[in-house]
Amino acid sequence: MKIVNENQKINKFLEKLNITFYLTPTQVRYLVLYMYFYFEITFNAKIKNIDNVYFCNTDRSSINRFLTRSPWDEEKILRVLRSDVIKTIQNISTKTKEPIQLVIDDTISKKTKPSSKALNTIQGTQFHYSHTEKRHVFGHQIFVCILKCGNRSFPFEMMLYNKNTSSKIDMALSVIKTVCSLIKVDYLLTDSWYSSKKIIKEAIKNNIIYVGALRTNRVIYPNGKKSKGVKISAFAISAKRKNFNLVTVNGIKYHTYRYVGKINGVNNVCVVITYPYGKFGNKKSLKAFIASNTQLMTTDILHTYSERWCIEEFIRECKGKLGLNNYQIYNLRGIRRYYIISMITYYYITCRNKKLSFPENYNNIKNNVHKNFINFVYKRIKDGYSIDKLLESLKIA
Repeated sequence: MKIVNENQKINKFLEKLNITFYLTPTQVRYLVLYMYFYFEITFNAKIKNIDNVYFCNTDRSSINRFLTRSPWDEEKILRVLRSDVIKTIQNISTKTKEPIQLVIDDTISKKTKPSSKALNTIQGTQFHYSHTEKRHVFGHQIFVCILKCGNRSFPFEMMLYNKNTSSKIDMALSVIKTVCSLIKVDYLLTDSWYSSKKIIKEAIKNNIIYVGALRTNRVIYPNGKKSKGVKISAFAISAKRKNFNLVTVNGIKYHTYRYVGKINGVNNVCVVITYPYGKFGNKKSLKAFIASNTQLMTTDILHTYSERWCIEEFIRECKGKLGLNNYQIYNLRGIRRYYIISMITYYYITCRNKKLSFPENYNNIKNNVHKNFINFVYKRIKDGYSIDKLLESLKIA
């Protein structure tokens, strides 16, 4: 059975993307090593374990320097990655006639709060509110942006958010402008945090249909309440059941009310107020969604919003398989580079086999990495290595 070295596949992938053109041979070797490390059994995103890779013949301090201080332009590498992502997703859209969607979200990577006597602390850490845990947690908040077409999605941006120097709305506006300078986007999908008038107007300005969740404390102006307006939550309580229509989206039934008109800051939008079937009037089950195109059907708005789930899957895979929850990099530049390497690796996994899902591709690569290791051990035994020499070559002795 022929076993192809995964590190050779990674190297060819980087060559295909022209990333190797912007790095020295030594830097390419370190990048390949780091990407290979993602698929090792011992992977936990901590650089101190990277020299456990069987073909690693350098000390981890050199690898750490590559990540934090080595002179390579990470933003240029990101532009090269984006260029290939744009080309790939444009080809998919041309072949399938599916719309191109820009999806924006953020997540938190928790870190341990250092003591006042700690000499080295992780840069960029702050307290952020976690909607999952319903409390403030210490760590990094990461702004995430992906491009999606059909059932395939690709990373475009992962950026550290600092509440003292920028806002997530401004970060989103910057990404929208950047993406729109590279490719025609059909839909912008976000959760309720990003449903601001600035983002909706920026989408409209770029001829993008905005679809997002909307907080139920937002004000609408339905018939009879033209002057003061009313919060969505209050309107839903006062509305009669007969005014709601029953629709089915992705096999799930919803009671829906459709409002077309203005919200504060935007003159003409469509707001869909929903309860799951059987929970009409339940305040905790009330949800609202917004679309900048008022011609979209209610079912289309709800279905399109459900497409946003791909970014939740992206974040989950990055945390579960690429160490987004566990990295311990102290230097801001190293953190930025780690995010970019993670995006390159995610793209590598996704492009491995277009017919397979991300988890399937990941497992296939991981299995091949295990085969590489077993093949390495087999060849050493075949070459007459003693058990002591073999353990030494595996860095176990």
